[in-house]
Amino acid sequence: PYKESRFGLLCSGLSTRKPVAKSEPMRKKFEVGLYNKDVRAALEDGVKHKHLDDEWADIHWIEVAATDEQDAQRRIQRRYSERTGYVIVGVQPLE
Repeated sequence: PYKESRFGLLCSGLSTRKPVAKSEPMRKKFEVGLYNKDVRAALEDGVKHKHLDDEWADIHWIEVAATDEQDAQRRIQRRYSERTGYVIVGVQPLE
């Protein structure tokens, strides 16, 4: 019953950070799938979540630049924390 959505690159590299040093590993693109369990629970109870849209009950695939799958997951978790109900369902490398 839940849908999946795909979103653009979260960490596109277009930032004010210092240039990448040669010793730093190359970043690759990954997709991280996640949903919000609190939104799902609210919808099952027939109410709306206090702060999030109903669409967060569905899986969202978000692109992120990272050195490996674990780094991709860490980067997503900084913005979409388990403490606020987000659940990661998968991490996939992109070509």
